[in-house]
Order: sequence, then C-alpha cells, then structure tokens
Amino acid sequence: MNKTIDLSLALALALVFTFFNLAMAAPSLEIGDVTGLPGGTVQLPISLTNQAGVGISALSTDIIIDDDIFSNVTIDIGPAGEDAKKTIFDDFNDTDTCRIGIISLSNNTVIEDGVVAYLTLTIGSLVSNQTINIVHNGSGSNSYGESVSVNAIQGSVTIDSTSGSQADINSPDFYLTLLDNTNRILQSGSVTHVYGSQGENKITLQSGALAKLFNFPGSNSIIIEASTGQFAISRSGATVTFQGTDGTLLVMPATTTPQSIIFNDKRLNLKIYSGKVLLGDQTIN
Repeated sequence: MNKTIDLSLALALALVFTFFNLAMAAPSLEIGDVTGLPGGTVQLPISLTNQAGVGISALSTDIIIDDDIFSNVTIDIGPAGEDAKKTIFDDFNDTDTCRIGIISLSNNTVIEDGVVAYLTLTIGSLVSNQTINIVHNGSGSNSYGESVSVNAIQGSVTIDSTSGSQADINSPDFYLTLLDNTNRILQSGSVTHVYGSQGENKITLQSGALAKLFNFPGSNSIIIEASTGQFAISRSGATVTFQGTDGTLLVMPATTTPQSIIFNDKRLNLKIYSGKVLLGDQTIN
C-alpha cells in the first residue's frame, strides 16, 4: 500500500514539474550578430523561436541604439512576419531607442519560427575595432490578445577596420567574359574578374567567393549564397562593395538600370536614382 502511494506521489510530482517547466519556457526574440566595416551598412536579423503550446501573434520590442555610433536606422519586415501577413510599426521618438511592433490590425495569425524583421544600421566612419551589443526587451501576445512573456536575446555589431581587405580582389585567379545570360557559378575561395555584356548577365557567388565586376550596364542578376545579415555594404562613388562575414566579397558598379542582388533571404535592387546609390530603399553612403 505504501509503495502504491509512493508511486502515485512520484508520478504526481513529475507531472507538476513537467507542467512547471513548460510554463517557465518562453518564446525567444533574438537579434543576430554581424561584423561590419567603418562607414559600412549592416543588417541584423531579428528571429522568433516559439515554444510548444505558446502561439505568438504579435510582437513588440524596444531596441537600444547608440546614435553616436549608428545612423540611418531602418526596420523591415522579415519572411516569417510576411508569411503571417504582419506589418512593421516603428517609433524613433527617443534618440537612442527604436520601438518596433510586428502586428496586424486584420488578423491574429500565429507567427511561425524564423526572421520576423531586419534591423539595418550604418556604422560611423570613424568607429573601429570594437563590439557593440544591441540590447532590447521583448513582449508578445497570443491570438486571444493575452500577454505572453518573451525572452529577449541581445545581438551585436563587431566593427573591424581590418576585416574585408580588398588586396586579393585585384589579383584574380580567373577572368570570365559573359556572352549570354547563362548563370555562371563563381567558386568559393576563388578571385574572379567578370566582364559583362550589354544584355542581361547572371552570376552566382558561392559562399566565400570573391568577385569584381566590370561593364555590367544591363538588368543583371547577382545571386549571393548567403543571408543579408552577414554583409557590410559600402561604396566609393558608384562602386559598391559587399563584404560578408563568411569571406564573400563582391565589388561591382551601380547603374541607373536596376540590378537584382539575390540573397538567401531577400531580393533587393541595386540602382542609381536621383543621384543616390540605393539598395532596395536603403541609401548606401
């Protein structure tokens, strides 16, 4: 009899602890870690990871941004937010705080795991060789409008003036002349100088490939096998440099004809418009 009671008590306690642990587990909202160059632009993914039994249909967070270091702050919806048909709302009223909301006024669809938003920052040109933590808080609500605790995980921007040296980009392993719109793949670890044609050109940079493009006047497609958050983007005149933390390096001219830059997670147009060099809606300074 005592053994039966003891077994029942043990099972009851196990169930209590199981439910307690489930109750304590919270979805997480995490800002990514990236490396950028002084004067360059970086994009940090903001990712949601759900917990079983907890459905998030709206998110909000306040991100602390040091305006002595960063400028041109923008927020864009990510694929997980788009899939749930959410909209980004942002508020920059406080000089060092960006408040964002990822919500919908017309649906209470649960947001699945993935990148819900992108935070884009321009690094000051005089800042180098330090890591800046991007701290935020997070909150959410479920499809019933009830508050849900969210574990906010900070991100970081490492500013390294020595990363992304372009010395090797001027010593090509290969020369490639494009004669048609056949997609040509540039291998990881190789340095290639690519000469385009008047028509549509298409190339793919494997992660870790280095390429310098010449004579690309048309409506071209450049596929980069990496995510946008891995890149610092800068320019000199109309020449744009994409420097990836994975070793990818792309140097190419912007023109008045839009060129598609296709990352793993996003497709953006590079173009010159009204005297500005634009990648998507972002001005490259």
